[in-house]
Amino acid sequence: MSDSPTLPALVPELLVGDVSKSIEFWCGLCGFWITYQRQEEGFAYISLGSAHIMLEQRGVGSAARIGDI
Repeated sequence: MSDSPTLPALVPELLVGDVSKSIEFWCGLCGFWITYQRQEEGFAYISLGSAHIMLEQRGVGSAARIGDI
């Protein structure tokens, strides 16, 4: 399998409690790779083939500005 990501059909964004622990799960256990990361903002874009996921830590970066809909 290639390490370079392919174009996804859909990229869900998951709001997580701890982005580091989420990266450990998704990358360590599930085999995803970090494609892009902003550690200071608690954000990571990960991929595995055509499966892409954005992880954003609650209360950090733009996730700190999320309000009620």
